[in-house]
Amino acid sequence: MRWENAQQLVESAITAVSAAQPATPAKRPSKPRLWVHTFKYAIPKRFPDTVGHIRIGSVSHKNFSFKDVNALWDVREITPTLTKATGDVRLGFGPGRIEDIQAVQASHKFLKIVFLPYIYMHKMNSLSVLSAGTAYPKTLDFTRIEGRYGIQKGVATTEFFHVDGPQLVAYADGTADFGSEKVDMNILTRLTGYRAPLPEWWVDEIGRPAIGFRVMGSLNYPDIEPRLRKMAEGEIEKALEAARVRAKARFEAIEKLQTL
Repeated sequence: MRWENAQQLVESAITAVSAAQPATPAKRPSKPRLWVHTFKYAIPKRFPDTVGHIRIGSVSHKNFSFKDVNALWDVREITPTLTKATGDVRLGFGPGRIEDIQAVQASHKFLKIVFLPYIYMHKMNSLSVLSAGTAYPKTLDFTRIEGRYGIQKGVATTEFFHVDGPQLVAYADGTADFGSEKVDMNILTRLTGYRAPLPEWWVDEIGRPAIGFRVMGSLNYPDIEPRLRKMAEGEIEKALEAARVRAKARFEAIEKLQTL
């Protein structure tokens, strides 16, 4: 499946839903919209509640490609402000390759939501201690990317976001409040290699490059707070296992969609 074709199909559906609603005069924006506003206000005033399960063999795009897409969702009360949105989403895909993460996030706002933790990883490259070596790769080969999300009154809780690949292993959890446009997310990463010297606290207990940080504040302009202590040898794996256990009960109902 080509991503552009799927995007056109979804946009046509949104247009059809919008056309069925009373028209309102368009307001001329006084300044360019922030990306969160662009994402939220592309949603029609009344969007139908949706429940679904979809599997796709492969997806191709000029900036990424991946196989074995498996998505399940049960999302309700979707409005442009997203303050009432409630539901659950599970998404997994891979193996695959991302050619240019900055181009991916610019190509579609939905993709920016999916890859949000990885985008925050790239913001870490701007830190002076990392910029010389560019810790996080611009191009990423991965075995699997998986995320589970719970939504309650506009607050999207990332139960876990996990990247498994030959260059990078990563784990993230936290919240993104699309109503107040605030984020609070913890991200753990482990790299297979890094050419420049790293501070002692960014090498794990057995000597591998391992960087943890927290993302806080505005979704549009978040603050990044590096973690200044060593990561344990199996900290990412233990965090992922614990998150799977926590998410299991919440996602039991939605996972029944796999049998449909």
